[in-house]
Amino acid sequence: MNVLVLSGSPHLHGSSSFLEQSYTQGLREAGHSFITVRTAFIDVNPCRGCDSCTARNGTCIYRDGMLPLYPLFAEAERIALITPLHYTGMTVHLKKVLDRLYAMEWSLGLDSHKELDLLAVCGTPDPGEMAPLVAEYEALGRHFKWRCLPPLLACGYYTRQEIERSAMGERAREKGRATTPCPGPACNVSYIA
Repeated sequence: MNVLVLSGSPHLHGSSSFLEQSYTQGLREAGHSFITVRTAFIDVNPCRGCDSCTARNGTCIYRDGMLPLYPLFAEAERIALITPLHYTGMTVHLKKVLDRLYAMEWSLGLDSHKELDLLAVCGTPDPGEMAPLVAEYEALGRHFKWRCLPPLLACGYYTRQEIERSAMGERAREKGRATTPCPGPACNVSYIA
């Protein structure tokens, strides 16, 4: 399986980065191809909603860090979103990338064969705090006709040390291993940013 992992955290050694590392370890163990994009470290402008892409055959007016990501979305069989909870939602870095998929609708259409996955972490122990994020995740899946997988929500972990002492790392790793392996003799692993 070809997986596009989108990490929204601006912290390379935080709690959501731990989930990312555990998830991708599971992907690697299962023999999947994957690319990890750390959205906080690429230059992506927010969608202006100008609709220029509709008149330009799906070509956005911006020429920025999103250009190499469009083909990754097109090729991915699964898109995994990994984010800390920022005020009841995903990070702005991840949101900007997902909003820019608007241009992709016009050039590539909607694909009902893709899967969407979510791994999120928050400091509060109340899972209700994740409800707006989960609602947005499910709306994204419905819009693109992608199959949403059950999310992994890690509540009550402010620090990496706290989440490392929990079972969440193993659960993220199992989530990565649970997918169908990619065909062929070798699988590729890449990182962007």
